[in-house]
Amino acid sequence: MSLTEQQKELVRQIRIYAYSDTERDGKAYYKCNGKEKEFIIPQFGDILKIMFENIKKVGFSEIERCSPSEANCIIRVYQDLHHEYEWGMCFNIYGANCYTETNKIWQTSDGVDNYRLDYGKYQFRLILGQDESLRVNADFVDCYVKIS
Repeated sequence: MSLTEQQKELVRQIRIYAYSDTERDGKAYYKCNGKEKEFIIPQFGDILKIMFENIKKVGFSEIERCSPSEANCIIRVYQDLHHEYEWGMCFNIYGANCYTETNKIWQTSDGVDNYRLDYGKYQFRLILGQDESLRVNADFVDCYVKIS
């Protein structure tokens, strides 16, 4: 099934993104209401299941894994673990993005800008402050799906 341009834009904005900036003894932590809690990093398969649920929440009923030639969506699941930074900070980052094809270009969106799919790498910047950011080279897996 072909998606309309409106549906493609809706799918492009489905994403998961989470990170922690503290790690001790190999465990990641984050602050919540002034208390430190363990940051649980899901496995790639678990992140993919959450993405399937999120796609269904916006009105699609069928999600089927398929070959790249049959796909109308690519779900990229990524993570960058134990990324050491200045001042003793250590980042653990995971997430997922949906890509749809328009004019033979696979792209995702953050609601403002569109970003092309790079099949060989997944890089992004984590903004830490006004003049500071962290360049992330994440490990990733692409899942080709047909949604309707």
